[in-house]
Amino acid sequence: MCQYFAVTIGPIYESLSQTKETRQLWAASYTFSYLIKKIIIILGKDFVIISPSFDPKFVNTTGAGLYPDRIYCYAKTTKTLADLKIKIDEVLQNFAREINCHFITMCSKLGVNDVFYIDATAFKISYNNIYKFICSYFKYYTTTLLIEEGTPILQPLNIMLDTLELTAKLPDSKLPNYLAEYWFRSLNSPLVEDAFNKNWHHFNSLFQISSVELTEKASKIKIENKNIFNSFIKNHFTAIHRIEQSKLSKTAIPENDQTQVTNFLANFKSNVLNVINQQINIVTEKLKLNPYHKYIAIVYADGDNIGKAIGGLNNVQNIDEFSKHLFDFSLVASGLIEKYGAMPVYIGGDDMLFFAPVANTQSPNAQHILALVSEIDKLYAECAEKLTKIEAKYKYTMSYSIVITYFKFPLYESMRLGFDNLLYKAKNKKRFPNKNALNVVIQKHSGQMWEFAHTKDISYPTIYQEWMSFVNDYILKEKLESEYLNSLTHKIENLDSLFKQSAFIPNGIKNFFEHSFNEDVHKNSQFITKLGALTQFYYTKCPDQAKNIIFSMLRYIDFFNPNKPE
Repeated sequence: MCQYFAVTIGPIYESLSQTKETRQLWAASYTFSYLIKKIIIILGKDFVIISPSFDPKFVNTTGAGLYPDRIYCYAKTTKTLADLKIKIDEVLQNFAREINCHFITMCSKLGVNDVFYIDATAFKISYNNIYKFICSYFKYYTTTLLIEEGTPILQPLNIMLDTLELTAKLPDSKLPNYLAEYWFRSLNSPLVEDAFNKNWHHFNSLFQISSVELTEKASKIKIENKNIFNSFIKNHFTAIHRIEQSKLSKTAIPENDQTQVTNFLANFKSNVLNVINQQINIVTEKLKLNPYHKYIAIVYADGDNIGKAIGGLNNVQNIDEFSKHLFDFSLVASGLIEKYGAMPVYIGGDDMLFFAPVANTQSPNAQHILALVSEIDKLYAECAEKLTKIEAKYKYTMSYSIVITYFKFPLYESMRLGFDNLLYKAKNKKRFPNKNALNVVIQKHSGQMWEFAHTKDISYPTIYQEWMSFVNDYILKEKLESEYLNSLTHKIENLDSLFKQSAFIPNGIKNFFEHSFNEDVHKNSQFITKLGALTQFYYTKCPDQAKNIIFSMLRYIDFFNPNKPE
């Protein structure tokens, strides 16, 4: 028998929902990972941490919250739940001091004496009031249980924590919301220092994230243009400098320098100005703001069967190893997401939230949001292999909810939709018995909304793989007019009954496409040939879902059309 302890902290979702700026949202989320880390450090003196995995030498530079909201441990010596709570209270006291110092520093820079404003109301900075507020705000719960050796360790602790989390707790309404103000003014806070290992960080706005492709293109164009200006400086101003030096020293002007300057000025228009104008035209075309640059992807992801697997482990060493593999995955996934140009909010093992551009052709690994999901899945599959060696009873996959929304659309509403879709659609066992699914919603700025979902499960081989292969072949690469794609969609929809009846005629649907689209404009078009073959494949494999699968594929490709009317 061993006495185990567990801690959980919240309210995470309620904290995120009250934020407006990306930096405020990030800070609200990171606060919980930060507090979990501080609790782990302070408990480490008297307790052995089972989960999450923690290395005191690790320095976070990812910017993402890497620690989940629960801690599991056992005492090195005889300890009680009261001892645990005292340690947690020390962490909250220290956090209140950090907030207090941050506010004082902020006020001193503004030339104000320990007074700041929240919603146009002046408040005196007070450590006692800050501490009272955060104690009333944070919902932290602790529990302990005597568990027999050889039985599941985390599962009974989780049941108790789940029950405790149902307890209602409201913050002190008589005090100002110090946390919301701290999150809003977090650019140079201790949170940033802990997350990025630097004392200041700029957080991109939603539009800066959605259009990051243009920023990366612009940075490359600047490098290309340097050669023109460097050549001008080197070949022209260097010669002028030598001429001026000769005049000052009253020595003969070098004939080569005089000729070089004369010739350069004579050909200045053709050598420099025309080239620059050509470059300006190229830059204007390359940095064109396409309709999809105004949309942001809000991505929720959650590992399937992770809770069951780790909850059922009855060995501390296995739990520690299991947690370590998830933590290592978090680090690699965070790097991949950042390379794509996205902003990780939290990546706690199998649990993720990040904001991403819907497309980034400058990214080395993925050029659109579903391609990024595929790359994350590849990394997670490597992690799953390691997890299977510890607990082979379950399949370890990842389910996603993606909301693609106009960057001016209320962030809270889109996040709420994404969170609900993850729980009730992507991870709905009636809809997807093996989970491993993704649910995508696209909200246009006009208010129009359409949705599709796919299973990625190997029980349905090649269904999603073929969908992705076709999308990757044509998205952002071939110019396909919106009217053309829309007409194809409607034609397939109208012919749904015919396709179902003729699906098992060898190449029947494929031949229909080739004979129906035999105008000159379609001749030698691989697009029609491939679409016909793929339509034949879907109506043979899954006739009832074929229409919706093809519809989602064409609509998704069309969404990225640079010439698509808004």
